[in-house]
Amino acid sequence: MRLKSKNPAIEVSILASGLRKLVMSQLSGRQVSALEIISRNGFDLSATRLIASLAEQLECSNSTVWNVLRSLYKLGLIECGTKEDKGRKLELTRLGEFLIGGRNG
Repeated sequence: MRLKSKNPAIEVSILASGLRKLVMSQLSGRQVSALEIISRNGFDLSATRLIASLAEQLECSNSTVWNVLRSLYKLGLIECGTKEDKGRKLELTRLGEFLIGGRNG
């Protein structure tokens, strides 16, 4: 498939939009909601300290939130502390910001 525009900026915009739609379509509703909550609230806390709040907002159990965060981390959409780096604040990666930014913007 060939893009019709000869303007590189428009072609990049079209590709970015298509990529965003493709990735977002593969995420669960809870994953998307978690990304939106993290983006909207700009938490300055670690994942451990946010679990109860996210569970309440997502209307699910703490273990479900951990699973959601783990999957988002493995996809490269969020950064958070690990066993070696405990206490690091939970935040979106540039890819996570790209996905949510396009959805909200």
